[in-house]
Amino acid sequence: MTARWSGQQFPGSTDYAGYCMAAASFFALAYALNRGAHIRVSLLLSALGRWRRAGEIWCFAIGSALACLIGALILLVAYFAGVALLGAGLGAGAAYGSLRRLLIV
Repeated sequence: MTARWSGQQFPGSTDYAGYCMAAASFFALAYALNRGAHIRVSLLLSALGRWRRAGEIWCFAIGSALACLIGALILLVAYFAGVALLGAGLGAGAAYGSLRRLLIV
């Protein structure tokens, strides 16, 4: 906002603004999670009644499973990128093409 008001911008200022907005969002989400202030979550959990604890455990299990899946996929991509880079006679461009074909197929 200051850059817009003053008419002065520096290289990367939009990137820094995006980083600050993302950080503020994540801080707000963490605070809301600790306080139990997510409206939709509160409505769902209150509707579960005596099954509230089971609903929370189910949500944590799904979130953990998704996090593990994403982590495993990241490790696979890193492994195959390393294999492509260490292959005989492959340059960086060929390694990128191999990784791109792997991800598309």
